[in-house]
Amino acid sequence: MSKRHFYRIFQQITGQTFTGYLQIKRIDQSCHLLRTTTRKIADISRDVGYKDSKFYSAVFKQLYGITPSSYRKLRKLGE
Repeated sequence: MSKRHFYRIFQQITGQTFTGYLQIKRIDQSCHLLRTTTRKIADISRDVGYKDSKFYSAVFKQLYGITPSSYRKLRKLGE
């Protein structure tokens, strides 16, 4: 199966692009790590598959409306 065919079938079945799905899964995993560890945000971004932590932060902010560090602070306040 070609990559293009896979992407088309994936979108037909799920209603979202593969890239969008992958970003959501990566960011969800990073949220878990932000809540449960004290690791640096740059390390977390690499662990979930982002080579560039600035791009990771931009994607995170686009999805959640806040930066990863703000998310971590808010979660600590809610404990």
